[in-house]
Amino acid sequence: MRASNVRQSVKIKFVRYTTTAGERKEMLGLLIKQVAITPRESPTRQTHIAILWHTGATDELSSSRPSQAQKLSTSGEVIAAVRVLTPLIMMPP
Repeated sequence: MRASNVRQSVKIKFVRYTTTAGERKEMLGLLIKQVAITPRESPTRQTHIAILWHTGATDELSSSRPSQAQKLSTSGEVIAAVRVLTPLIMMPP
């Protein structure tokens, strides 16, 4: 079987709705050797993620992290939904 066929077969199995979370985790374990997650505060609040693959290749990426105030705040989508629903709830019977 060619590598491209294997890749496509794994992708199909991974995204199939019948594949359990445990099976997905096991498949990732066959590919990923180690993951390192490091919080960084400077220059901006981020999380640095380094992935070491079993092939020896590495990938690195950073993702912004919300501040404590952002974590505790209500999202704009929720506020908009409340504004839409409030008049419906307050209507007299």
